[in-house]
Amino acid sequence: MRSGVLVFVASVCAAQPRPVLPGEIPPSLRREGWLEAIEQSTAQRLRDGEWDHLIHYALQSRAFTKLPPIEPALSALDFHNSGRIPRDAALRLDAFHASEPKAGRHAVLRRKTGSRAQLSSEYQRAMTFLYRKEWESKKLEGPERRDFVSRLYQTRGHSTDTSPEAAYALEIAMNILRGLRPAQRFERVLLAGPGLDWAPRTGLNEDGPPRSYQAETLRDSFRKRSLAGETSLRIDCVDVNPRVVDALQALGMNAYRMNILTQRLPPATYDLAVVTNVFPYFDDNELGLALSNLTYSLKPDAVLIHNELRPAAEDWGRRLGWPVLHARTHSVQGEPGLFDALVFHAATKR
Repeated sequence: MRSGVLVFVASVCAAQPRPVLPGEIPPSLRREGWLEAIEQSTAQRLRDGEWDHLIHYALQSRAFTKLPPIEPALSALDFHNSGRIPRDAALRLDAFHASEPKAGRHAVLRRKTGSRAQLSSEYQRAMTFLYRKEWESKKLEGPERRDFVSRLYQTRGHSTDTSPEAAYALEIAMNILRGLRPAQRFERVLLAGPGLDWAPRTGLNEDGPPRSYQAETLRDSFRKRSLAGETSLRIDCVDVNPRVVDALQALGMNAYRMNILTQRLPPATYDLAVVTNVFPYFDDNELGLALSNLTYSLKPDAVLIHNELRPAAEDWGRRLGWPVLHARTHSVQGEPGLFDALVFHAATKR
């Protein structure tokens, strides 16, 4: 590892996630069998998300065929317009299914593949969502379009996609945090949903091993800005996807499997929690449950950062005693005209 970079040793965490108890759910959200239903839905969405990654990989990878890569969103448009799997996509699915497992991503994804018919079925499911998100949504404008895409994400498979742009947003967030809390030192940090560029929807890069840009950036940002002592800082990463957890542990990071809707960590453990590109997968009530579980584990002077501008986030933050401290939008690096948000919550002074 490079000299001067913080080293994290994976170990058994003394603060292991535990199941949420019914009495810990905000009264307005308590429903019989709700947590069990969420766990079942999460399992299905994890399964769908992993198959989405496989299809995106089969369309783009150069590791198993010389056929030209296909941009998944364009394949989704062709699929919708023709009503059948396009010939170029079918040829790639054939090549992927016929290939022998090699190393890295290809080996893992190829071994997961069942029959050729299943590949076709999963392609159609994945492309149906992608068409609606990338093309059907463009028929709408403003709030209507945002609401349409938001509802799509609340039922789609759980993706682990991440990119350098996510790192750019965290750099901005850390600059704002230093300005909001110039004297505060952050020793224990929670990163929920760090992501891994395993087989992204677009821009697949197989030149190196999968990376978790958020985890790497957060670690280095603290060092550069002296937000914490280099030896005292601990970052705990939690993710619902075991593949992400395994990859981060292999990189020497503290990573644990956790569903932030049905599990929580011990109280008053963290000085900061960062959650980006996770809340869009939750409906308004699930968002309230996630915020309840996350703020439970924060110290009274802690800060919670996320990128969900939905009014429900502000409403639940206020009801839980963690109102919005600061919010802003920023342009997404490398994507002219595209904007993301940063929202900071802090506990109400008691």
